[in-house]
Amino acid sequence: MSFLTYYGEDRPFGPAPRRVYGRIDSREGPGAEAAGPSTILIDSVDADWFDERGREAGWLAAPETREEADRNVSILHAPERDVPGGLLARWMRHRGEERWIEIEFTDGEDVEHYLNLFGAPLMRGSGPWRTVPAHVEAQLERATGLDALPGASREQLIEALGRVGDVEALAVYDVGHGACSALLAPWPALYFDFGGGVKANRNTFPTALRRFCMSEDPPIVLSHWDFDHWSSAQRDIRALKLTWIVPRQPIGAVHTVMLGALLAEGHVLVWPRDLGALDVGAVRIEACTGPRSSRNDSGLAMILTHPDGSQMLLPGDCRYDSIPSARGRFASIVVPHHGGRTRSKFVPTSDGRAAGRCVYSVGDPNQWDHPFPSVLADHAGVYAAELFTAVRAPEGLGHVHLYWDESQSEQLLGCGGGECDLRCTQR
Repeated sequence: MSFLTYYGEDRPFGPAPRRVYGRIDSREGPGAEAAGPSTILIDSVDADWFDERGREAGWLAAPETREEADRNVSILHAPERDVPGGLLARWMRHRGEERWIEIEFTDGEDVEHYLNLFGAPLMRGSGPWRTVPAHVEAQLERATGLDALPGASREQLIEALGRVGDVEALAVYDVGHGACSALLAPWPALYFDFGGGVKANRNTFPTALRRFCMSEDPPIVLSHWDFDHWSSAQRDIRALKLTWIVPRQPIGAVHTVMLGALLAEGHVLVWPRDLGALDVGAVRIEACTGPRSSRNDSGLAMILTHPDGSQMLLPGDCRYDSIPSARGRFASIVVPHHGGRTRSKFVPTSDGRAAGRCVYSVGDPNQWDHPFPSVLADHAGVYAAELFTAVRAPEGLGHVHLYWDESQSEQLLGCGGGECDLRCTQR
């Protein structure tokens, strides 16, 4: 069974691994504003397969390896209370340098085991959690990650972003509990993130959204390596053939297999470590300045600038404090992390435009009850209006367009809507 393949409603279950090698990928929790425990997400690979084949196969993103690896990676969700305290404490201290662990499955139902990114989990019991021997950990480190790819040159990035041209508006698409935006010229000329609801939030993805617009081969800028920010490339696999600009961040087995899919079909440009920001036409891509231990706060943000100097901000899931340009004034912003907690100490200032909007890319209902009341309260009244992609029109979509002026005509799809499902429903 493929982990990355989108099967629609026909989601098969393949054989589940007996044990896995995994690494803590993230900690997801509702915080103090919603009920329920925090969940530890573990990115894993079938340990028996890796011992037999994976060690010899090398990098999981390699052309000769990725398809087989795709059938042997998975994701675990475990309640924080069930994670051995020593492992969790070490992860909290050394995020970005996580130890690999071995988990053997038993009878029981204490962890959710996702064998497919878009399907329901198996409920499984887990036995002892053990750190793996040093030589196995070294092999797992060689098999995963971005180290095999050099940083892109400034010229490569300029060439990719230079195709965007004149931008008339910004779209924030309804992809459920995930993120996908586009610069409109009038068709999508560049996507910022290409994600959507997955795993526990898979049912938030709108069934009415079947195809995106690829008419101009738009590049895709990935804010950070979270599943809900790249997963729709597996729903509309034409996106795999495009040029992707991605941040250099620690990634595990699943993300490495996804990277292999991008390398096999399209072109990947890894943001260079020494490049703080790049301006190409109306687009500014900015490296977020948060610690490497925070994937949300160490990726890429985007600022769109109008000829008159007015701007719009797309932060991904990054807190405003870790985006240098966020201290400016903006016509519109997309609220980071779907309205979840980011510990931002301020909200970017509005430039006062009547067309200004504060947008939440969010699924309803979602696992974490985003957006949080405190986030809504912090942003309330700062911009002329607030919009939510979860507010859907009768046809089942809540796509948002952001304009510089209320009198601007709606940016119409080049295909007239016949080849994609991206028509604006709110502005």
